[in-house]
Amino acid sequence: MVHLKEPQLSGLGRNPAASPDVLVRLAAHEAGRHGLSLRRGQLPDAVVEALLTHGGGDSAVLLHRKRVSSTMRHRIAGHPDPAIRDAHADFVRTMVEREVRTGIEDLVEAYGRPPEELAASSDPKLRAMVAQSWRERPIVVQLALLTDPDPGVRAAASEANDPGVPPEYYEHCLADPAVRANLACRIPLTLEQFDRLLATGDETVLHAVVGNPRLTADMVARLQDSTDPSVRVAVAYSRHVTPETRDGCSHWWRPRTPPAATTPLSLSTGRPTSRAGCEMRP
Repeated sequence: MVHLKEPQLSGLGRNPAASPDVLVRLAAHEAGRHGLSLRRGQLPDAVVEALLTHGGGDSAVLLHRKRVSSTMRHRIAGHPDPAIRDAHADFVRTMVEREVRTGIEDLVEAYGRPPEELAASSDPKLRAMVAQSWRERPIVVQLALLTDPDPGVRAAASEANDPGVPPEYYEHCLADPAVRANLACRIPLTLEQFDRLLATGDETVLHAVVGNPRLTADMVARLQDSTDPSVRVAVAYSRHVTPETRDGCSHWWRPRTPPAATTPLSLSTGRPTSRAGCEMRP
């Protein structure tokens, strides 16, 4: 990615062989600052000072942690201009408000609190962000997030295998509309749980269930009568389906007749498309 108006200055800013003097001079140009923002590793203190002088808060957003020395971190933290002093923290808080996934280190730095305290914040969006980004959290914190009053937090806490959901909480979570699809796709289900999930009539839950690699042969057999094309395809490729049955199910997703020679084809899938470019599925 280069600065379109002055790609040479942008490229020079990313050049690892460029001297500190050159980098300081580049900081005075927008395209040069663009290149410096993409540069790897720690920036020399003089370059950071030049970026603060010419780029202000826009440059300060990316000047944190390993990008700058401890001396410059203290310099930025005590800067008289709040646009510079709070640039990175304000950016992270905006990402949390907009529900854009943000790393736990950025959250800790921006809010100035340890992960345990962030997980107990009064802001449900922040709690959900912590649940998404802090994967090595203690089980006590995980259980608190799984039983959080906000459904978005509970969903975020259950979406990944780590730290996961303890088996004793399976029933509780499968009964929770905010969480059950996250579990239905990966935990071993009893036949009773399987039936309850299908009875919800929730398409997202159905697709999660059919994608579960731990389904039994009986469960897969009961899904074969589904009218949902996605379910039928998944069932056809299940380990419980014989090759003969799989071959017999090919009509579920393949066209019965080849497309006419005049019908345009999708370059990515080979399926026939409409004149407007949309795929026509059988």
